[in-house]
Amino acid sequence: MAEADGSPRPRFVVVGDVIDDVLVVPDGAIRPDTDTAAEIRTLPGGAAANTAAWLGATGADVDFVGIVGAGDADRHAALLDRHGVRAHLAAHPALPTGTIVVLVDGEHRTMLASRGANAVLDPDALGDDLLAGAAVVYATGHALAGDTDPAAFGRLVARARAAGALVVAATGS
Repeated sequence: MAEADGSPRPRFVVVGDVIDDVLVVPDGAIRPDTDTAAEIRTLPGGAAANTAAWLGATGADVDFVGIVGAGDADRHAALLDRHGVRAHLAAHPALPTGTIVVLVDGEHRTMLASRGANAVLDPDALGDDLLAGAAVVYATGHALAGDTDPAAFGRLVARARAAGALVVAATGS
């Protein structure tokens, strides 16, 4: 696809975490050892998946690479597709999709995180075919700091740069 002036749109490859966020907003003070009424919503999340969705929503050309639990690949791929993102999701046979419970208390939030399959995302599994023609490769440190071989991220950076891409890594929360 092309820009308005006819030049090709730059392509982004986003690599990183996919999360199921569980947002919990208690109706009042949490009562220990019993029920507390609350609004509870489940939303798709993850720093990398959110970045890919935001880029796709602006009309950018985006590929997303991540890993989820075996039963969630189609659901997360469809959610990303709604924003124009091509999802390349591995499905881990034993680990669940990462989950974060976000407990909202007024202006504060407490996050209880389980990285799930994100902890084993393998940068070496990202094929050179996806890197070819990418203008930017964006990776989140959250997903690349788990059980992954630390040298694998360096190899991804080297392969992306050899393909002519700018590499951006985000490590904050």
